[in-house]
This record gives sequence, structure tokens and C-alpha cells, in this order.
Amino acid sequence: MKSTRARYRAAILVAALSSYACSTFACSSGPPTLNGVVPSTGYPRQLLAVDGTTLGVSVVWDVGGTEIEMATGLFGTQYFQIPEGATAGDHMVALRNANGTSSMATVTVLAPAPFPAPRIEDVGILAMGGAGPVDVLLTVSAANLDVNATVTVDELDGEQAEARTVGPVILWGGLPIDYQQAHDPSTFGYPVYHYAQQLVPVEGVTLGSRLAVTVTNAHGETNTFVFPMPPSLADLDSDGDGLLNSWEESGYAAPSGANISLAALGTNVWRKDILVEVDHSPAVKIHDDLWQEVELAFRNAPVLNPDGSAGINIIIDRGQGGALTGGGQELPDHHCVTYADPAPAPPLGCTDLRSFYEFKRDYFNDDRLRLFHYVVWGNRWWEDVRTGESERWGNDVAVTLAPLAAGSTSLAAQLGTFVHELGHNLGLTHGNLFDNSEDYPLKPNLPSVMNYKYQLKGVDYLNCDLIGDGLYTYSQGTLRILSEPFVDENLGVCDNKAINLDMDTAISAGPANLNWIGRVGTDADMVDDWHDYDQWGNLRLNFTAVGSNWRSN
Repeated sequence: MKSTRARYRAAILVAALSSYACSTFACSSGPPTLNGVVPSTGYPRQLLAVDGTTLGVSVVWDVGGTEIEMATGLFGTQYFQIPEGATAGDHMVALRNANGTSSMATVTVLAPAPFPAPRIEDVGILAMGGAGPVDVLLTVSAANLDVNATVTVDELDGEQAEARTVGPVILWGGLPIDYQQAHDPSTFGYPVYHYAQQLVPVEGVTLGSRLAVTVTNAHGETNTFVFPMPPSLADLDSDGDGLLNSWEESGYAAPSGANISLAALGTNVWRKDILVEVDHSPAVKIHDDLWQEVELAFRNAPVLNPDGSAGINIIIDRGQGGALTGGGQELPDHHCVTYADPAPAPPLGCTDLRSFYEFKRDYFNDDRLRLFHYVVWGNRWWEDVRTGESERWGNDVAVTLAPLAAGSTSLAAQLGTFVHELGHNLGLTHGNLFDNSEDYPLKPNLPSVMNYKYQLKGVDYLNCDLIGDGLYTYSQGTLRILSEPFVDENLGVCDNKAINLDMDTAISAGPANLNWIGRVGTDADMVDDWHDYDQWGNLRLNFTAVGSNWRSN
């Protein structure tokens, strides 16, 4: 195994140094510079980000008093946690290296709040060495993960099924969240204070096996995530987005024999990418700002990538030029769209009916079938007044906003509907994740554009009043459970803000029929528990995986 170990160490060094050069960390030969801490207010154990010189520095807490010096990360301290024992009030913070101490910044600590167990969101692969068993450098991302959390890895399959040796664990990436500071965390089912990511070296892993990855916070709270290893080096997909490393590095060998450069499209081996092509009806007027707003919504996703960065890179080919010239095509004029192929006779209300797949055959390049989601932005759906229809965990999307009449050209309607319909392709329902168990279309405790309540207005994130505030996003699974046998409407869904959830005559406490908004199935017994779901942490980006609804078309 000596040569394997050598390749493994070299892979770590190359991957790390290429991603995090001195220019990233603001190298300095003098004392470090501190511009500020983001956010500058937080709860004990909350992760904060350093704005300033971070290479080779430590954070000094309570400068000039009972100092605590903290160093986290492979190259320095980009992120640190407020000490658990920090008292409420202002604390002075500085950076320190061998050349001196920076100026100070103030961090205001809030009174301690409930801090839940960690919740693993994703496991990725930064580097892998050997022919098998392999040494692998995992990235483990979790909500509310302590920077000093420990990680264990157990192989679950085959002759090698046992605990694997885990090397020193290092903080790799972070995403501070300041949302809870404007709310009462004790009223949330799972308050999220931050996302953090650990770099985890693991020795002697069998290709094709399943790994049980367990993180343990400082207080002993644990969470386990089962991660499938690729069956071979050729199947490596470091970021889990369905685009193999070999495709992103060397190009995708298309069925026609062409080589499609994914790098030219803008993809990254260690960053989650979504590729989308959009063609449209001649009557559709897409808002000038739509695509930059869609890109921003995904760039702001609470998702950490194997390179330590945050957000999802969505690449939308609408014919803007360069490598992106396949989309933006004007489809033949039509009134209604259906997935039926061939299209049947037009129903009442449709002057003509065209099949989605007729458009796809004529306007979508088959070489892109394993790479791109395909969006037909048409006029009207054929059955009713719905604003779109999409495969759940698949690659086909129809957007049909004509029933909104003048509203169909508004940025809000186009943005909310596009993100909503694409969400179905990514495995989301109107009320939860992939299955129908809680497919309630207007759920009070699911702040997501998948929820009809928020599709056209954005989610409520300001004051727990269930009125959309213009943020177009999926849920992070934070709100408390609503149990129909006893719903205290005086407590609402968060911040103890009273809300008439069942739309009866008054705010009350007791059994509540929350199904006035409709759902799949019936709700006569009022015995259901309604959950918020962590949709961002459970997207299914690989639409060709086993179990998806992709049909090679």
C-alpha cells in the first residue's frame, strides 16, 4: 500500500493547493488584517466567518482578557465557532499569526439557545487514490456541525465490512446563517445556525461499497449518513451532481461521436452543477431579469460543495452564445401542450394540442440527453389551468403560464414557477421530498416555492405570518411539526405568532383540519402530522440514477 498512500497524499496536496492558493487566503508577511466578522452577532456555538487575512492565522477571542486562541481549517482560520461558554454581550476578537495581532472587531453574543444535533446534508469526494481498496478524502457537510466534531466511517458491505481507519479530521468549509437571530429558535423544530464541512481521510475503502458516515458533536449528539462509493474510478462523481468527473475533466463522449466540453459550459468537478436548456413559444415574453434571478436563487442555496464553496451552479442554455447555443429556440406556434405522445385530439378549450416530445425530438439535441434538463416554455397546459407540469426526479419540464394572463410576464410568476417546476425534476413534491406521504399543496409549515402558497410570491421568512416575502427558495426543514389532533394556533408555525391555520372562525387550540387547502387523498380523520422537510439537503441532482423517472428520452 506504500504507493497508494503516496498517490493519496499527493492527491490531497494537489487538490488542496489548487483550490486554495495564497490569493484566496490573502497571504501576508506582516500581522494579519481583520476587516470584520460575518455575522457580527450570534449564539454560543454558532459559526462565524472571518473577513480578512486567514492564511496561517488563529482567532483570538476576548482579546486583552481571558484570551481563547482558536485555529481551524487546513490553511488557517476562515471560520470559527463562538465559544460555548461565552457570556451574552460584546466580546473583542482579533486575528494572530507569528508576525503579530490584527486590529479588533466586536462580536455580540446572544443568550444561549437550543442547539440541535448535527444533520448530515451531503458527502462528497475531494480525492481518491489507488486501484482498490482505495484511500479516499471525503467531505462531510452538515447543519449545526461543531468545528471539533468527530467522524467515524464503517464499511457496510462485503469482506471488508468493518470500521475504517479515519485520519485527522479538518474543518474545510462553512456557511454561517444569521436567520435565527431575528427569530426565537426555541419555537422552531430544527433551528439552523450554520452549515459546516469536514475533510475526512479514510483508508482502505472498497469501491462499490456503502459507507456509514457518522458525525458526533461535542456534546455527543450524532447523525449517520449512508454514502455509496462509486463502483470504479471511471464512475467517480465527486460532487454527486450526475456529471462524472471524467466528463467534466475530459469532455462527454456523446452518442453521435461528438465530444461535449462540460468545462466550456462552465461546470466544475468539485461543485454541484445543473444544466438546463430552455426553448419557448413565440407568444412567451420571458422577463429580462429572469435568468440572473434563477442563477442567484441557486447560488444562494444552503449547500456545501467538495471544494468548500457554497451554492449550486445552474447553467441555463437559452441561446446566449459561446458554448451555449442550443437553447433559446422559438418553437412552432401552439395553444396547448401535453406529454402524451402522439398528442390526442385537442380537448375543449384548446384550439390545438402539441406534444412536448414532438418539440423535444425536433429542437433538442439527443447528445444532451444524459446532461441537460429540457424546458418547453409553452402557452397552456392541456388539462386545466396549471402553470406547468414536470417529471418528478426526471429531466423534462413544461412551463405554461398563459392561465395567469397579464401576470404571466411578471418576474415573480416566472421565477417562482420555473424554480417550482425544476424542483419536481430534482425530486421534490408540493409538500415534502420524493414520495406522496405528505404531498399537501398549501402546507402552512413548509416555506418553499414547491408549496402553492409561496410559488408566486416567494416564501415567508421575515415574520412567521405565512405571507410570501419575495424569497424564491426551497425549504431547509426548520419549522416545527403541526399535529392535527392538537394544533395550538396561538403558537403558529414559528415565533409564537398566532395564525388561524385551519381557516375556521377563530384562533384556537385543539383538533384542526388543516386540509381545507387540499391534498392527495383524504383528510377526514384529522390524525396527520405535518412536517417541514429539508429539501435543499435532499435534492436528487442525478436524474439518470437507478429509481429515477428518466426514460432515456
